Amino acid sequence: MGSTPVDGELLSVGELAPGRITLEFRAPSLIAALRPGHALHVVRPEAGGYRVRRVAPVSRLDPLRGSVEVALQPRTDGGVDTLAGLRPGDAVELFGPIGQPIPINRSTRRLLLVADIEGFAWVRALAIAATQSGTSVTLLQEAATAADLPPAHLLPEVVEIVAVTGDGSIGHRGTAMGLLPTLGE
Repeated sequence: MGSTPVDGELLSVGELAPGRITLEFRAPSLIAALRPGHALHVVRPEAGGYRVRRVAPVSRLDPLRGSVEVALQPRTDGGVDTLAGLRPGDAVELFGPIGQPIPINRSTRRLLLVADIEGFAWVRALAIAATQSGTSVTLLQEAATAADLPPAHLLPEVVEIVAVTGDGSIGHRGTAMGLLPTLGE
């Protein structure tokens, strides 16, 4: 895996959107190296010598608490991820950072982020970091229905959220790509 494992203690289990679990780990030695766009390799020993391994995007960093939150993407086979069954106090091994960070140019004053439900986990940390640096952020969030959208409280209050749902149950009806040309109007 290329890096030395860091022990992570699970602090809390949360939810980004229905069926999309977050795990917050205490791992202060990792925080300084992590940036928006990174992921962590989460490894948990199982009975019989097996090891559950998942790559999970970093969705939030809390340097004061020494914690990192990662998001578990739903399994493609529809099964339940055993990592979602972790309880506070459980330990895992964390490897990372994985991937390339998404840099924010210091001269950027306005940032448009576009995400579907799977992509929200990847852009959440970026939205938080951008607002902390004084950048204005608009998130164009796409989902099939209003029930699938992540709760607004997961982002800083200053982030402008433009919702697009396939069924029109909230926000604009259609797709994010269909709405893009009208955003500047």
